[in-house]
Amino acid sequence: MHTACYLLFVFYVVVQCQVTLLPNHLKNERLNQCVVNILNEYFSEQKELTYVNIDTRDEELLKTIYSTQNFSLVTRSKTHQSFLPNQGYLISSKNVPAFKKYFEYLMTDPTWNPYTRFLVIVEALHNDELRLVFDELLRLHVNNAVIVNGTDDAHLFTYNPFDNYACGKYYNNVINLGLCLQSKQNLYPNKLVTGLRNCTFKASLAHQPPFSLNPLRMDDEKTILGTEEYIFKILSEKEQFKKT
Repeated sequence: MHTACYLLFVFYVVVQCQVTLLPNHLKNERLNQCVVNILNEYFSEQKELTYVNIDTRDEELLKTIYSTQNFSLVTRSKTHQSFLPNQGYLISSKNVPAFKKYFEYLMTDPTWNPYTRFLVIVEALHNDELRLVFDELLRLHVNNAVIVNGTDDAHLFTYNPFDNYACGKYYNNVINLGLCLQSKQNLYPNKLVTGLRNCTFKASLAHQPPFSLNPLRMDDEKTILGTEEYIFKILSEKEQFKKT
């Protein structure tokens, strides 16, 4: 009788263990499919992507990406420089503190490219931490970025520091693009919605005739603009921005 009860107990525990493993497996499958779908749709022109692992274990994700045979991933250390061209970034981070600590190391690359597209996966991401991620992106002038939270129902988030005449200097809201596998929105649109209108730029030009003329270093009163000054004037009038 005791033996039979013991066997039933062991069987129950084994069954319970199998059931608890299932959600993680499904989560990984959904997350991996989400990432691959984004890469296929928005990174297809960049056949070589820079992959940065920040304290995560992404073997299954990498296998899924390689199985598509659409991309080559150049793995970059989270702290060491890379001298290879960066055509797009796939970044996987354990949490937000790790992302903030190591993301700025990418700037040390001679080929650092903040103007390309970024796809950032954060395994442990809470809603109140989203602004911390986008504040860091804004500080490094990364505008074309989508954040994926590493949950069973992975959501997508982005921001637009050029909306409402923000001129790339601030943003008002984090944009929730919805569930990753259900989102039909354009994840990487042109964000210059209001262009450069009402923006103010500081310009410093050396006295280098005929390109730029400093009136304090000229014998006669300055009556004409240097060629570079004239170009700035035409651009500012056309795009409606100010210069100081």
